Amino acid sequence: MGCLVIHGFGGSLREVKPLKEALEEHGYITKCPTLKGHTGNKEDLKTVTYNDWINSAEEELICLKEECDEVFIAGFSMGGLIGMQLSLKYEVDGLITINTPIYYWDVKKIMANIVHDIKSRDYSNIRRYLKPSNRLPIKALWNFQKLLTRTKAIVPLIKVPMMVAQAIDDDVVQHRSAGYLYRNVGSDNKQLATYARGGHVILLSEMCGAITKDVLTFLEAGTVRLKRA
Repeated sequence: MGCLVIHGFGGSLREVKPLKEALEEHGYITKCPTLKGHTGNKEDLKTVTYNDWINSAEEELICLKEECDEVFIAGFSMGGLIGMQLSLKYEVDGLITINTPIYYWDVKKIMANIVHDIKSRDYSNIRRYLKPSNRLPIKALWNFQKLLTRTKAIVPLIKVPMMVAQAIDDDVVQHRSAGYLYRNVGSDNKQLATYARGGHVILLSEMCGAITKDVLTFLEAGTVRLKRA
């Protein structure tokens, strides 16, 4: 069996590496494309479109399908949007979305984090929000929004077995995004996994073990609806 693992917008393979490694330890063949323009230099994102991001993942999916009889897609954040696009174009055996946006930037959580930083004199969240790496090109943000709008429209058309995973304390993607996907996806075989902690980049958090375990359960069984406190 194979699994295409797709990283997020403005991100890199690092944010999904723990899931990739866990899958490989359990015998899955994995492919983890670097989406076009995601070189680490944000200026390179000015030269690409959302179609280039989809194409980057599509090329690896085609190769994976040539190697494996059963193929799944796991997409983190924007990678989940790309996974949904590909699941309509190609026959796949299942789809996992992890902290995938329908509604993004949870302002209430951001403000709560800033207040916490000021009271605790920690400032780690404030530094994260102000990092230059978070300042993405306007063209890239526009393409991300186009991909999101296009994908939201096709959610009811998705019929493959699907697991929707979401951290409740995610301040980048509002956790109600997971509820929207779960309610509106067209699949009869769907699961919802929620996590009280983990933040946006959940695979690099203390919840990594829990979410990778749930992903493996979905891949191996695919019948139990998941909910983790």
